Amino acid sequence: MRQRLVVLNYHQVPEQADWMKPDQVDRQVFRDQLHAFKRYFNVLPLAQAMDALRNDALPSRALAITFDDGYRDNHDVALEELDRAGCAATFFIATDFLDGGRMWNDTLIEAVRTTQRPVLDANTDGLEPLGLDAPLSFASNAARKHAMETLIPTVKYLAADVRQRVVDRLAQALDVSLPDDLMMSAEQIRTLHSAGMEVGGHTSSHPILLTLSLDEARADIARGRDRLTDILGHPPRFFAYPNGKYRQDFEHEHTRLLPELGFNAAFTTQWGYVDRSMPLFELPRVGFSRNVGLKLVLKVLRSYFDTPTEFSDRAA
Repeated sequence: MRQRLVVLNYHQVPEQADWMKPDQVDRQVFRDQLHAFKRYFNVLPLAQAMDALRNDALPSRALAITFDDGYRDNHDVALEELDRAGCAATFFIATDFLDGGRMWNDTLIEAVRTTQRPVLDANTDGLEPLGLDAPLSFASNAARKHAMETLIPTVKYLAADVRQRVVDRLAQALDVSLPDDLMMSAEQIRTLHSAGMEVGGHTSSHPILLTLSLDEARADIARGRDRLTDILGHPPRFFAYPNGKYRQDFEHEHTRLLPELGFNAAFTTQWGYVDRSMPLFELPRVGFSRNVGLKLVLKVLRSYFDTPTEFSDRAA
């Protein structure tokens, strides 16, 4: 396992477990996971790990931690636990949602969580383009979770402007007040950076890049880079693709944009380890849920031997 790096992929770390996101780690689970990482792996800052990999100086069982999107609990919870454990992480930020913004999926989640309506019928609520086979019930927590799991994949791959209109219309139909404190502020990003954390690019508006023209994709990535440069005082070095699946969310044409825009490496959500044979702008990461203890350790250990299928296909 020498000269192989596993890069972990998180999103949120709420204070308590969230029934709408049952696979999401909470503070205690994250604390337990960090304890296991420190005990069984060599946890390195991403930049240090990438430098060591380039110089054939990576220790055995090397591991780096990353977060995507820019949720407020990254600052309020994750940073505190990382400091407690003596670990550093890299935070990939979608900059349009800083300072009171909200991502489209969170609009859906919070609307479904809080609506007082018993049911949503797309045909009678002016949402025919969704093509839902049956009305969605909100009669129980289980029904709300099912509704959310139905809506998100239905909406995700719509063109960005269409997706936002549909999401706004859904929130209006469900008659809810939505939170404006889910994401970090620019000042909280500076706090992460001052605490020794890396901050990376994640586009501006978090689009599925394949739904955009190449010029639109370049502009969105550049806008996010420029906003982070203003916040940090220097450009970000690393990038993570929104959603992050090769041929589903991005293509080779997007990987070629990133060095032009000044990034040193980019990360996907394809499963597997990183080594020197892999293209710097198509690097895999490992995502997992609330596993702790031996199950967590074994799952991470397994990833040192897993090369993403898509990477293998391209290398053949």
